[in-house]
Amino acid sequence: MATITVSSASGLATAMTQAKAGDTILLASGNYGAFSTGNDYSSAVTIKSADAGSPAIFSSVSLNGATGITFDSIKFDYKF
Repeated sequence: MATITVSSASGLATAMTQAKAGDTILLASGNYGAFSTGNDYSSAVTIKSADAGSPAIFSSVSLNGATGITFDSIKFDYKF
């Protein structure tokens, strides 16, 4: 199980293609915009803020067909 640290939306996109079941992707504080994935993992890949006191922010999330993704300490800041 690996930990991948990223600090940008493009870095997150790359990390999602490299992540394997059981890995954790740590996000630096900041706004990552709209997040969309359809990745299918056999066990959880965790997307987590590196600093829960200053969390990573998503403006929207689309998980079309995605499985095995867990979010931890992420702020979802969107308007209905």
